[in-house]
Amino acid sequence: MAHVTVEDRKQTIADKVAFRLERLVLGGELKPGDRLPPERELAERFSASRNGVREAIRRLETLGLLSTEPQSGTYVRDYLRDASFDLILHVMRRADDLDPALLLDLLEYRMMLMTTAARLAATRDPMACSADLANMAAALSATRDPAEAAELDFRFHDRIVKGAGNVLFRSMQNTSRELHLFYTRRFYSLPGALEATAAQQLAIAKAIGSGDPEASAAAMMTALEYGRHAIERMLG
Repeated sequence: MAHVTVEDRKQTIADKVAFRLERLVLGGELKPGDRLPPERELAERFSASRNGVREAIRRLETLGLLSTEPQSGTYVRDYLRDASFDLILHVMRRADDLDPALLLDLLEYRMMLMTTAARLAATRDPMACSADLANMAAALSATRDPAEAAELDFRFHDRIVKGAGNVLFRSMQNTSRELHLFYTRRFYSLPGALEATAAQQLAIAKAIGSGDPEASAAAMMTALEYGRHAIERMLG
């Protein structure tokens, strides 16, 4: 049974039912392809009205956790297969602990995007991009606040994506902003992460400024691998 907090007591019935159903799905009690019990049974189980259950189901359908088929019922979706960034962020925010599989998948995505963006920035915008990145690396080295560091980190990567000059990359970067901030806030709370990353960012800035695409991608990969290993240690 979900732990009830003061915050829970401020929620509506639909909020509470949605949370309980979410726990059943994310905890594996309800698996992809399973059909939910009828609204009447859910209402009895959760001591809620059928309207509250109906609204909760609609919310989870919007997120992509559930899908209702006419004349058939409501089913659990394979949310990892069909996941949007919004759903992944919601899952990570609501989970009691970080899901290692989701987080490591996210880091793999970042490696794909950012190494390619670094190559393109070195070719298309080396000098201006390098100067901006060096300033951002200096700002990162001057802070000790993980939340501020996460914002600076996003801006650093965003500038590289801008330098890459690819509109789809910009869209992907903008869409993943909240996810990026979510995990980098935790990353920058680790001992030594700020200092190491500031040095790595300066190396990336220099590589992009040299106009060498492969050196830029390699410098980016070094930084991202450091982050991945640090987070893996954090997750145990």
